Amino acid sequence: MPTFRRDFSDQADFTLHRDFMRTLDEEFCRKHQVVLLGKKPVGKKDKATLGMLDTADTAIIQEVEKLTGLPVKHTQLNSYEIDQALAFAYKEGELLQATMTPNPVKERITLRHDQEILFARDQKPAEICSQILAVAIKQRASDIHIEVFSNDVSLRLRIDGVLHKIASPMTPDNIQAVIQHMKVLAELNIADRRLPQDGHIVSRFTSPDGSSRRIDFRISVLPGNHGEDCVLRILDETCLNIKLEGLGMSSSKFALFQAMLHEPGGLILVAGPTSSGKTTTIYAVIEHIKSDAKKILTVEDPIEYEISKVNQKQINAVMSFADYTRAFMRQNPDVVMIGEVRDEETAVMAVRAAQMGHLVLTTLHSRDAASAVARMLSLGVERNILAAGLIGVLSQRLVRRVCIGCIDEYKPEPAILDLLPGFPRDIRFRHGKGCELCAGSGYRGLNGIFELLRFDAEMRRAVANGETGSAATVALPHGFKCLYDYAIEKVAQGITTVEEVVRTIPVPARFDNIIPRIND
Repeated sequence: MPTFRRDFSDQADFTLHRDFMRTLDEEFCRKHQVVLLGKKPVGKKDKATLGMLDTADTAIIQEVEKLTGLPVKHTQLNSYEIDQALAFAYKEGELLQATMTPNPVKERITLRHDQEILFARDQKPAEICSQILAVAIKQRASDIHIEVFSNDVSLRLRIDGVLHKIASPMTPDNIQAVIQHMKVLAELNIADRRLPQDGHIVSRFTSPDGSSRRIDFRISVLPGNHGEDCVLRILDETCLNIKLEGLGMSSSKFALFQAMLHEPGGLILVAGPTSSGKTTTIYAVIEHIKSDAKKILTVEDPIEYEISKVNQKQINAVMSFADYTRAFMRQNPDVVMIGEVRDEETAVMAVRAAQMGHLVLTTLHSRDAASAVARMLSLGVERNILAAGLIGVLSQRLVRRVCIGCIDEYKPEPAILDLLPGFPRDIRFRHGKGCELCAGSGYRGLNGIFELLRFDAEMRRAVANGETGSAATVALPHGFKCLYDYAIEKVAQGITTVEEVVRTIPVPARFDNIIPRIND
């Protein structure tokens, strides 16, 4: 159980038991700043321990005795201890236990490579749950989506960035029991079906060769009209073995990006929409640059993978991205990684840390490299400060790779090519016909497409002078290529298809005036 050791408290340490703590309503505890400590008393003479901010409030002590049916003794806690304890009790901080206890996370379920989704009658919810998780791992899925409708249940796996519907024995009659079992595995509140809940399931997966590895599931449960929907994100540590040079950058771009990473200080943004591979790139960067000579601090939400010899922190109800970044500045780091810039405070702190001489890496949701600059400005960062601190922006997308087991030449539909202005028609187009290796999809695996905008003196002047969208324009004469240009190269090399380009790559601004005519 979690053990706290903090100053300004009557107790040197204390333990928490979530089930007993939840005897009291969360709203009541927060309103009166109280929390139940230790185990529920068993003996008639034993008293429940109530941690209080105001131990002189005897009326609250009497109220707790009525609510619990137990005699109560009180002890003084400070507000920080109470907030941390309540965050643990009511699951506000997904990984608060990582900072509260040295005990490792326990594996809650064992999965095997030979498990399949069965349709036997009267299956237990635990069996259905285990089958779904095991099959998702075997099919290399990144997410599991379970949605409940009035007369149907939809199970879909996201494989290589695309959702695929999977047949399962889940029905409107048994789905809630299956989701309840998942909530039990994640230690969520199974009695609460009105509010969204997030949790964490740790599993052990056995491979065909007899080896096993830990696989984590981040679970999100959302109430709906017909019950609870559920999404599980699969975090497989073997996916972290991707090297920076294996992400899909060209040799020239990789060399330029490496040079940026060796800057003694400044800000590097990794930009793109959700599921564009930003986190994978950031982790690959950290693995690439870490050494005994560098102190690296990260703040994440959540910590998706643990990196050896890197000091990683998880945001929680008490500490935000900005709070941790501010605290990092007193730790004298060489490199700071901020999981995501979401708000003005975090954006300002990231740039300030870069100005203080730290190399700062962070991710940002934006359309491309140029719009990442505009996004930072919209978050309240001053133009001249951003221009001075920004080293560059790496914008990226993920496209599916053509399956090497069934690759073949083909001619894309003219209507598809018409959606891609300026796309060359005289290259050899290749796709996958579909085979056992790719489960008939024609694709297997992902490849990155990157554009890299490195800031020089001319671009800094353009941003500082208010020419927000001109950074990429200034870079064009110096060999800057956009995502669309590199997508054409990937198609010409047979790595991906024009259909993937249409699905994932934004048409560059210089073609925007053509699009209305095509749509007409």
